[in-house]
Parts: sequence; C-alpha cells; structure tokens
Amino acid sequence: MKDSAELERRRNNAGIQNEGNGTWYVMPRYVSWESEHKQKGKRGFTTKKGAQEWERMFQLRNSSDLDMNFNVFTELYIRYVKTV
Repeated sequence: MKDSAELERRRNNAGIQNEGNGTWYVMPRYVSWESEHKQKGKRGFTTKKGAQEWERMFQLRNSSDLDMNFNVFTELYIRYVKTV
C-alpha cells in the first residue's frame, strides 16, 4: 500500500481547473504492466468531484493491488464487459 504522504499529495493535486473555460482535468501518473512510467490525461469535467472520481477509477483499473472492495471490482468488471 502507498504511504500516507503520497496519498495525501494525490488527494490535494487531484483535479486541476482550467483557467480558460472553467472545466476540470486530471493527469494521473501510473506504472504500466511493462514497468514503464506513464501519464494519462482527461479533460472536460464540469466538477472537481467528477474529475477526482474518474482518476480514482483509473488508478484502481491500473493498479495490480487486489485491495479493493467487491462493489468497486464488480463496477470495473461490468464496464469492461460492456466494452468487449
């Protein structure tokens, strides 16, 4: 599990407001399955909460940590099945 300082930093930096149009965006960093450090961005959220929720689900999908509750797992699985 990540240390508390790292989690607090992510919580404070999650969701950045775009000065031009007032929408929110996120730029989460992650380590791919090939052990490469990558960054993903998504823009256009109308609320900070929406941006933070997308980032949280993105981090859960890309983590190799099985420490998630069953509801989150089933939600991710249902989204995956709908895309296949």
